[in-house]
Amino acid sequence: MGRIRKIVVSICFAAVMLIGGAGTAFAAEQALLTDTASGLEIHDPSFDTASASYVDSVRTIDKRDEIAICVRGGRGSKFEIYVNDKLVHTIENGGSAEEPAPYLSEQWYYFTDVIQGASYQVKVVSYSYSANGDVAGGSAVTQCNLDEVVLKDLQMSTSYGVEGTYGTFDVLVMGYMWYGGIKISWKNSYLGTGLVRHEIWRREAKGAWKKLGVASDTEFYDRTAVPGKKYQYRIRVEARKNEYASVPAGKWLTSEATKMLIADTEVSLDYIDNVTLTMSPGRGLISGYEIWRSTKSAKGYKKIATIAENTYTDKEVKSGTYYYKVRSYYYDKYTGKKAYGAFSTVQPIKLILGDLSVTAKQTANSSVKLQWNKVKGASKYEVWYKCNVPGDAWKRAKTTNGTSCKVTGLKNNQVYSFRVKAIKTNNSKIYYTRDTIDFKLGFKAPVLKTPKRTVVSKQKNTMTVKHTIKWDRVYGAKKIRIIGVTWGHSENGQYIPAKETVLKTLKGTATSYTISMKYTDGNSKYDYIRVVAVNDGDERFSEHYSLHELDYVKSIKAKRKNATCVTVSWKAVPGASGYHVDVKIPYDGEYTSGTSVKGTSIDIFVTPGAYYKFCVTAYNYEHGFTYIGDEPKVVTYKHKLGVTKIKSAKNPAARKAVIQWSKVTNADKYVVYRATSKNGKYKKIATTTKTSFTDKKLKKGKTYYYKIKAAGTNAAGITVMSSFSKVKAVKIKK
Repeated sequence: MGRIRKIVVSICFAAVMLIGGAGTAFAAEQALLTDTASGLEIHDPSFDTASASYVDSVRTIDKRDEIAICVRGGRGSKFEIYVNDKLVHTIENGGSAEEPAPYLSEQWYYFTDVIQGASYQVKVVSYSYSANGDVAGGSAVTQCNLDEVVLKDLQMSTSYGVEGTYGTFDVLVMGYMWYGGIKISWKNSYLGTGLVRHEIWRREAKGAWKKLGVASDTEFYDRTAVPGKKYQYRIRVEARKNEYASVPAGKWLTSEATKMLIADTEVSLDYIDNVTLTMSPGRGLISGYEIWRSTKSAKGYKKIATIAENTYTDKEVKSGTYYYKVRSYYYDKYTGKKAYGAFSTVQPIKLILGDLSVTAKQTANSSVKLQWNKVKGASKYEVWYKCNVPGDAWKRAKTTNGTSCKVTGLKNNQVYSFRVKAIKTNNSKIYYTRDTIDFKLGFKAPVLKTPKRTVVSKQKNTMTVKHTIKWDRVYGAKKIRIIGVTWGHSENGQYIPAKETVLKTLKGTATSYTISMKYTDGNSKYDYIRVVAVNDGDERFSEHYSLHELDYVKSIKAKRKNATCVTVSWKAVPGASGYHVDVKIPYDGEYTSGTSVKGTSIDIFVTPGAYYKFCVTAYNYEHGFTYIGDEPKVVTYKHKLGVTKIKSAKNPAARKAVIQWSKVTNADKYVVYRATSKNGKYKKIATTTKTSFTDKKLKKGKTYYYKIKAAGTNAAGITVMSSFSKVKAVKIKK
């Protein structure tokens, strides 16, 4: 309820300062008395310096979450402080019948059991010592009114997020579950914390107000709001009461009508054999996307997919022009209903053939080898080239059915343009796609290839790694120089600038170099390697090769563990002390922060029917190795609904078959299929929420074959079907 802090002030010293020190002490005291607008000082009207007991003055300062009470009195043996007629504190000042109490210098008491907006009367009573008991002496009273709490700037916004905690692996434990609501926020004139509670009320349209809850903070999340409905909110400060004072509920602050926003989305198209759509959602609620396609820009659109991922590949297209539009939706898991955003801008694409992605590599002083991707449907490829000098024209080098070609007879130290055309003939029409690449022959900077790292030895604080660095041959180079680079760093308070050291000089035809590096407590002699091609006075430098990076994680696998979990595993990386696992969840395509593990596998919870991407990178911070960040390996995984098992198929009564099967986790219904032969055409005959089905009006003496599919609605509101169960036969004997 309070605390004591005693401040001793010398009256004599203050007087000296007032006379000889230009009023410094007086100014300081005045500043204290006027600390806030409610700072008051009340003198005892019966003040008598000859009296043994009196109260010189009482001063109060409202500090929002407390009342600071300053008492300065006479030679009283004790002083009692009352707040609204209740004793809250006693100051003992000593003294006896033989010896009067000392003069009470300034003493502060902080009363914290306050309510904003309430009024308080502070009274101090002094007592003098007597053999027959304490006798009341002087007193002083002051009034302190705490400011009323004022609310303003009520705002609403759509709130969304993951049911889990970003920054930890909790987000992966839930698999995939986006929730939405309306965030209500406001401003509060009271700066304290936890002592003011707000009531939050809501109504639909002009219906009755209903209380949602209370909040000590200045924001509240309405998770029960339904997409598409309009709501109005109002808030007020809750009524408060304690043993010292009471304040009624505050004034209402009411909002305009609002509703949850469904995120609109934009879409971009690309194609490599098939059309790939990439969605970029705006701010708002979203669970997934509907993909619509047409062969005309203004009509004829059909929904071709409902997905929870932010990418989709349309594999059902051929050469021609297509138009796409996408709209996002939000699935309310509590009501089972969907709300939709607006359609994206229509995106056209003319699909001819796939992507060639031509690459070039010099194989001799006057020849280049070209390679490209195989294009689906292409019957042949034409290779063209020209030198980038004025007047040179395109020349056809070769027509081939393969995906590579060697072009010879070229001039060294010249830039050439190479073009590959993929050609397809369809109903007397010729379709083609092409890709062009510029390439310079001759002397240029070495291009580094994927290195090889081998851990030679590893101890507690030291590790030795052998690095084999490779590059394409540089034609025209007379020698290759290997340079070790030490980055600038601080050492013993001084900055040591970067330093380059020539480690080895090789022949101009060299294409690899191996160096062993020892790491102690994360430090090594060199930080980077650079490969330099030298031709007389001309030098061409490669990119930096870091000596503090580990190999990529290879062979990442994702395997179903059970109905709600997947096991992600990978091969160990030499020298790694741990691995960082990131997961790209559906909807936004962003990686979560993931987690770090010491082993080579981890179990992650997922939801059926949704695609996930798992990325694993190795690290060894203890020995100064970070993980490779250029192109880490990624595995894509779609979690499937479990497959049911038919327990029995019997003919218990005339012309009837009873089929029973096992329950599947996350399934809410089952689809029954039947055929008259094991490998014949199966026809859907029933959909049920039960785990059994009775098939009636069957023919006696005939055998029927059954198989079951489980179905469920996942967290994104998408219907997910399992694979078929194994077939079970029943012969109708009755």
